[in-house]
Amino acid sequence: SSRNTSSRVAPRTCRPRSASRSASAASTSDGDRVAIVDRGRLLQLGAPAELIRGLDSPVRISIESGLLTAPEAKALAADAEVTDDGVSLTIATRSPSEVLAALADRDALRGLQVRGATLEDVFLELTGREYRE
Repeated sequence: SSRNTSSRVAPRTCRPRSASRSASAASTSDGDRVAIVDRGRLLQLGAPAELIRGLDSPVRISIESGLLTAPEAKALAADAEVTDDGVSLTIATRSPSEVLAALADRDALRGLQVRGATLEDVFLELTGREYRE
């Protein structure tokens, strides 16, 4: 049976991750919602995936350095931001499927890592400072 929770919020016990800080994150006892609190003020409350999607931040795609030049990587997507530290070439983009398809077409997938935003990114965006436990 499905329950309708859209019109009410069931009370939940929240566990603060850090009670001694002026900014903290807390999760409900069953982990389905997260609260971002700064100086006693609730900034955001929602499901982790919902909070992360709300950032609209780019996906970071990394491959082994040397497979593409930075200009070649930049040409893979109009919004691509490229960094290369000599170990990994990283492309930040909001068009990850376009970039991944182009990398596959060029057989440039060695060392592939794909990373999206995290709850830590949400915390940083909302509070302007790093979360420390």
